[in-house]
Parts: sequence; structure tokens; C-alpha cells
Amino acid sequence: MNSNGAEKLKISELAKKANVTKRTIDYYTHIGLLTPKRSDSNYRYYDESAVEQLQFIAKCKKDHLTLEEIKSLLQGGEAEKVDIRLLNAKMQSLEQELLNQLSLLKNSSEAEKIAVKRQLSERGQSLIKALKPLIK
Repeated sequence: MNSNGAEKLKISELAKKANVTKRTIDYYTHIGLLTPKRSDSNYRYYDESAVEQLQFIAKCKKDHLTLEEIKSLLQGGEAEKVDIRLLNAKMQSLEQELLNQLSLLKNSSEAEKIAVKRQLSERGQSLIKALKPLIK
């Protein structure tokens, strides 16, 4: 423990607590998803929040977000700044739009269904993936 009572974890301890490999932690640190503290002898230490960050990263990956999208969420502090009511309203609007599209597809040919699916832009799909973890 350090002077303010927060536990300092070595990389191996963090890996064990978060159920990931040390190599994963090294990689996430290298690309900026995790930020270690340095000791006087230049050892890397992580605090308990790193465990939560690793759990958040795992959840985002499960939801098919890219590491770049996850990094953007972590660096922007978006989860703390988001107006949940506005976010819920936007998600409901997107859901309604998707339901409308699905109802149009019921009597459509396979080619028409494929065309509608293509209309869902990559950016729109990324937005939906990015918004999901912020609501749950």
C-alpha cells in the first residue's frame, strides 16, 4: 500500500487479479489504454482502478469495439460526462429507426434486404457499439 492507502499492484499481481496475461497488460500500456505509476527504481505499478479498466476493456471487446474506440472512450472520460437521458433518447431513436427498417424488410426480396443492411454505415455501427457500454 502507498501513503494514501491505495494498493499498488505489480504487473503480475494485476494480471492475476484481472485474469489477463502480463503480455496483454504490457500491450495495453504500450498503446495507452493503461497508465502505470513508476517507482523510484522505475518499476511499473498499477492501482486498483487498473483492474476496473481491464474489466471495462474486456466488456468493450466483447461488444466488438476496436482498441482505438476503447482508447477514445477511456481518454475522453466519456462515461463520466455523458448525459444519460440524452443518450437514452438517442438510443431509443436509433432503435425505432431500426424497427422501422426491419418492418420494411419483412416483404422485401433478399437483394433489397442486403441493400438496406449496407445502408447501415460503418460509422453508425461503431456509434451503436460505443454507446452500449455507457448505458449498461
